[in-house]
Amino acid sequence: MYGVTRKLKALKSVFRAQRKAKGDLAQNVCLAKGFLEKAQGLFDVFKDDFLLQLVQWCRTVYCRAVVMEDNMLRQRAKLRWLKDGDRCSRVFFRKINATRAKMRVFQITNAAGDVLTEADQVV
Repeated sequence: MYGVTRKLKALKSVFRAQRKAKGDLAQNVCLAKGFLEKAQGLFDVFKDDFLLQLVQWCRTVYCRAVVMEDNMLRQRAKLRWLKDGDRCSRVFFRKINATRAKMRVFQITNAAGDVLTEADQVV
């Protein structure tokens, strides 16, 4: 565990620089959506090929921003779950144990019709 912690601490500056380069992802999504709406409004008025390309480019930027924000939120949720744990783990493990108990084999009937209950008889 010490090795993992040491490596993560070494990468901390890289992660911070990467986060600063990307900026606030929620704000990036809002800006991209605003630019897309403005470009669509201009295209509705003037109907120019250049404006069509601008709308397509803005749509691409908006989609990328949404995907990046979604990935960040998923990673944050995963980290939070790993840190705090699942609050329903007791229910989850009880369900698993109940399923295992239900699926457990207590006896086997062989081809001759004999009922085998001991593990050494099954061989």
